[in-house]
Amino acid sequence: MDCLRRCLMMFGVSCVRWCGQCQPSKPRFWVWFRAGFPTPVTPTPGKENKVANKSRRKQGAGFLIAVFFLGGLALARKNVSDPSSWGISDTVMLKDTTIVMNGNLTVHPGGRLTLDHVTLKMNVGEDGQYRIEVDSGAAMYIVNNSLITDGNEDDDSLPASSMSNARFCFVVKRWARFEMRDSELHECGFASDDWSNRGLYIEADNPVIEDCKITRNFQGIFLHSVSGARLVGNQIDSNSRGVCLKDCRHDTLISNSISYNYGTGLMIDESDSNLIQDCVVTGNSRAPDECGSLYLWDADYNRITNCTINRSFRRGLLVFGRCLHNTIKANTIKGNGWEGVFLADSACHNVIEACVIEDNVLGGVNIATSPAREAIPVHYGHCNTIKNCIIGNNHSVGIRLGHLSDSTVIEGTRIVGNRYGILIDSTSTGNRITGSDIAESAVHGVYIIRNSSATIEDCNLSSNGGDGIRSEEGSSLIAAYNNITNNRGYGVCNTDSTMTIEARHNWWGSAAGPGDGVSELVLFEPWLREPAGAR
Repeated sequence: MDCLRRCLMMFGVSCVRWCGQCQPSKPRFWVWFRAGFPTPVTPTPGKENKVANKSRRKQGAGFLIAVFFLGGLALARKNVSDPSSWGISDTVMLKDTTIVMNGNLTVHPGGRLTLDHVTLKMNVGEDGQYRIEVDSGAAMYIVNNSLITDGNEDDDSLPASSMSNARFCFVVKRWARFEMRDSELHECGFASDDWSNRGLYIEADNPVIEDCKITRNFQGIFLHSVSGARLVGNQIDSNSRGVCLKDCRHDTLISNSISYNYGTGLMIDESDSNLIQDCVVTGNSRAPDECGSLYLWDADYNRITNCTINRSFRRGLLVFGRCLHNTIKANTIKGNGWEGVFLADSACHNVIEACVIEDNVLGGVNIATSPAREAIPVHYGHCNTIKNCIIGNNHSVGIRLGHLSDSTVIEGTRIVGNRYGILIDSTSTGNRITGSDIAESAVHGVYIIRNSSATIEDCNLSSNGGDGIRSEEGSSLIAAYNNITNNRGYGVCNTDSTMTIEARHNWWGSAAGPGDGVSELVLFEPWLREPAGAR
């Protein structure tokens, strides 16, 4: 007991188990520090004043505690920066204090470090000079308004794209345990071919990052081969890049703000079966070599639901490469500098459902093969579905099916107020448009060119500035059971003298026949005597 009392009085710890003097067979301390609070010590008779003075000196937040483990000895020192690296092999909890590291911080296998309302400054002078590492078999918990940043308080106003401020590295290795809640991370990571240098780099399964502010880093969060991650309620803004999932499975991102990052906001790279829900992905992708605010690359079976994907400097959502069976549902995608959604190359069997896609500069939805990839023998995008969406007021095209994209289904969708409603281009064949409203286009409602083909059924095509449907350059068309009315040009126009267009069984605005008129080489008899049952 005398030894235990002496430890409590000397080191200001609220719990010490089995120090080397108390029980030599268990020579290591397990320590929980309680900086900023009176130490609960029962003094021996006659020493009340001395102990009271010691206790008062330990009060007040803002201690600087450096902890060293030397042959089983734990020392707590206040107001001293650690001049060298710090390795943790036991259980350590730091609370209400500030630490300035002039070396590496490593949690070794079996070690457990908790930062509770702690400011940790990595005093780096050049990129990658110091690192935080959580080894396999170790654990790190960052909670309660803790802050991890560099030691330079003068560079906080620099833009995320700036390379002039030195950055430290933060690595959580496979088989480690990592949780970060209600805390902040800044000035971490730098541009490097080594992914582990780019920011908070995590290989461990089941990490938890909740209600954190992760800003002014190179890469906000990089998950590599991670399963079961939970990123919830975080602000991941103003980094060079936001979040990357590489080779990940079954990760969950809910209610995060991933915005105003210089490059891609969220990249899902060769990662499958992840859930992205209720996230705000806004104002990303200013960098000239970045193409989308939210970017899927060779990724399958992911769900992107109820997200806001607005004001990207380039594309809102880019689905590129062999991307299969992804669901893009109930998202708002507005005001992006290029397309709202671009499904490129081998993007197949994806569903865009119940989305609002408006006011994008280069179009609402583009399903195509990138021209740079046409000479490569890949399976081009096909069998994608757009249903129950609102696609309006896009400056170019509402929906474009081009560059060998085949067998797209557009159903139950309102396509209104775009320059062209639907453009089907460049040998895009086997497409089907049903139950949709295609209206108020500045030019044509549906425009089919360059050896493409489509079937249009049960649609309303009205009040378009050009033709309701226009077919050119060897394209084929079947249009039936549609309401084709009040278009400024033809109801259906065919400009190819080698093709005949099938447009029977449509309502033309009059029981007497095509009120909007049809061009040559359009078969329109018999016609409907009353409006079709389109929506």
